[in-house]
Amino acid sequence: MIMKISAKFLKQTIFFAVAWFVIWSQLVAVNNLSFKNRISALEIAPNATMNFDKPVFNYNGTLVKAPNATVSGMNIAFKGGILEDQGNSLLITGTYNTTGILDLRGSDSFRGIGKVLQTVSVQNSANRIEGQPQFTGDITLLDSSAGLTIAIQSVCGGNINLNSGRLRLEDKLSFLDQKQIVGPGIVECNNNKLDFGGKPLTFSASITWSNATDVNLTSHTSLSSTWTFIGTNNLNGHGNVLDLSSGGDIVVDAASTLYLTDIAIKGAGDLIQPFWLLSGDSKMVMSNVFIELGRNLTTTCGSIYVEGPTTWGMKNYSWTFNTAGTLTVDGTTLWKDGMQNSLSGGIAFGTTLANYLTLLNSGTIKQVANEDLIVVDTAALDTRITNTMNNIWSQYLTTSAYLDTRITNTMNNIWSDYLTTSAYLNTELSNTYNYLDNRITTSVTYLDVKISNTMNNIWSDYL
Repeated sequence: MIMKISAKFLKQTIFFAVAWFVIWSQLVAVNNLSFKNRISALEIAPNATMNFDKPVFNYNGTLVKAPNATVSGMNIAFKGGILEDQGNSLLITGTYNTTGILDLRGSDSFRGIGKVLQTVSVQNSANRIEGQPQFTGDITLLDSSAGLTIAIQSVCGGNINLNSGRLRLEDKLSFLDQKQIVGPGIVECNNNKLDFGGKPLTFSASITWSNATDVNLTSHTSLSSTWTFIGTNNLNGHGNVLDLSSGGDIVVDAASTLYLTDIAIKGAGDLIQPFWLLSGDSKMVMSNVFIELGRNLTTTCGSIYVEGPTTWGMKNYSWTFNTAGTLTVDGTTLWKDGMQNSLSGGIAFGTTLANYLTLLNSGTIKQVANEDLIVVDTAALDTRITNTMNNIWSQYLTTSAYLDTRITNTMNNIWSDYLTTSAYLNTELSNTYNYLDNRITTSVTYLDVKISNTMNNIWSDYL
């Protein structure tokens, strides 16, 4: 059977053969690649290189890079196209820089599934990242005009460098260990959860947090710059330390509230005055909080509200509320701890007291006792207990023998005295008996004589 091939089909075959030859020959010179839809693909085979000697615009098909394939030359501007790199797929409206950067240049976006093998650069506003991308590099906003909205459902494996730009969350954002948001810049959390990883972090540039109602620090965190909170915010330490000793500061903006929950704040004031409340309606709420003072603190504006167990490690410093600054303790105890200082610092108020301190629902302020209760060496303690018990037993035995002797001697003395007294009484009784017996005998004899004489006289008179 002989198959007939039309001239049109032959021309198309030759065209695609030539195109693939050009690709494999590593030379392409185009300005615009237009595909019917995203299913149409341009594929670079393993170990092959495609070089673009002119920039490509409006790429709306699929560019497939096989493992070890290389794209070089000028940039490729995707417009709803797909970059498939080693099996990882990105739907992009943005620019693919062949040096390994994805550029979002304003109103650009990408949706990712799988690893993002490129770093991401953001400039201008209204850029967006969404999906389940797994970042292997950083996301960098270039300047203060850069804006990025991120709505991903995967864990972020790179830093987000703000460079004074603005980051907006539309979903929960979680970071791998030792990855973070790097300031300076603004983070609009929009009440979405923000989780940092489980290894220590350091924040050395200022960040403004807006409506960050669920920020979670799950490791030791050092802050040497300023965190400013706008709107309603909750900083949850999950029992970890936020270290301000290198100059960290926390600021609550006007008409804003910061909830501090389950956190230990160390070095508050070591270098600068922390905890600035910028307006009368600025509020800081504490529950299960420990704060270690590093200097005398003064609150002259806004309110600090203690609603759960809280301890202030005063050392020998004081915390003063005056002018327009107030303290409220509601239904709990605010503890003052001198932390090994025999004279603990105090909490001071302007006059009159009621203008600066409010105690609600049996709320109170108390001083932690200064005594130490320390067990350093249980073996030594066991030895001390054993020696003490042996001493007590020895003293008991000595005391018992002594008491036995004293009791025996006392009983012997009592018995001896009893015997002596008994013999004396026997003698006295015998003498008394003999005396009485003699007296009775004499009396009876006398009476007999008297009676006999009387009877004789009576008989004589009768006769």
